[in-house]
Amino acid sequence: MTLKSLLLGSAAALVAFSGARAADAVIAEPEPVEYVRICDAYGAGFFYIPGTETCLKVGGFVRYDINVRNGYRDGNVNNPKETGWEKDTLASIQFDARSDTDMGTLRAFIDLRATASGEGNTPNTLNNAAGINSLTLGGAAIEQAFIELGGFRIGTSLDYFDAYGIGGENDSLGGKQVNLIGYTFAADGFNAAIAVVDDNDNNSGVAADYVPNFQATAGFTAGPANVQVVAAYDNDTEEFAVKGVAIAEVVEGGKLGLAVVYSSGVTYTWNASEWSVAASYTQKATDTVTVSLGGQYWSDVNGSLNGGVSGIYNGGEGYSVGANVDWTPVKNFLVRGQVQYSSFDNFVVGAPNIDVTTARIRFQRSF
Repeated sequence: MTLKSLLLGSAAALVAFSGARAADAVIAEPEPVEYVRICDAYGAGFFYIPGTETCLKVGGFVRYDINVRNGYRDGNVNNPKETGWEKDTLASIQFDARSDTDMGTLRAFIDLRATASGEGNTPNTLNNAAGINSLTLGGAAIEQAFIELGGFRIGTSLDYFDAYGIGGENDSLGGKQVNLIGYTFAADGFNAAIAVVDDNDNNSGVAADYVPNFQATAGFTAGPANVQVVAAYDNDTEEFAVKGVAIAEVVEGGKLGLAVVYSSGVTYTWNASEWSVAASYTQKATDTVTVSLGGQYWSDVNGSLNGGVSGIYNGGEGYSVGANVDWTPVKNFLVRGQVQYSSFDNFVVGAPNIDVTTARIRFQRSF
């Protein structure tokens, strides 16, 4: 056998051996990659939580306010001035989880908020329930946290009085964060809801008992118009409050809103006055600019709002007028300018007249 034949034979044997070894080798398969899937069943922004059939939406906003106040109280020597300024930051993070079940949509919603006050000269503030803007101090809390199944809701939520307004930000129409168990029905433009609310009444000073408070609402949408009526009963004070709201698009891009509130006495959701009426007009001026005007009148103002006797309407009256200009230079970024004037006569003994002008610049990034 020649040297050449020996080399060729050795090479052929090596190739055959290598092929056999390669055939016996186990090649590891890559792990499957599960990409985030879009969930369009509940609107924009939802996605499937990997490995589940639950859809989740994460949202919220960051808000920065510069507040300025100038005003006075006649006859109050201990606090003659209501003048000051302050800078405040508010952060909100929201989680909305939903999935379909045989009993309807199962939902969990969480809104966590925290505030931080910057430098400023903070005056003694007047009560927001009277329609006068107050400045807030720092803190963190749950704004809302509830579970829904079908039309049922249980947990911490803003009440029905808070849910329905007239547009703009120049009115105060009641509302409160409450623990509730409620049911909502909606079909063909009609909606109705009823709820039992925890007996946790801080307005009356009456100790809580085992009987809850109640709220109910009903409304309908017909073309460009919406009408809603809300009623609340306070078990502690045995008083009730009713609010009616109507909003209609009167011209292209322009909405007119009207609201009326009546209360037989102090309730957990409304304690500002015996009755009040408010109106607003909002106009979309351009693709990025919206202007709103608003005003409100209160009759028989509750003196307990600023140190008077709880539950007594002392015959005072007041009004408030204001304007907002909203500019959205880019999507999800709001710049708002606001100015408001409020005046109350015979508000409480020792401070019969109150006149306050407030102004605000707001920057808000939503996501």
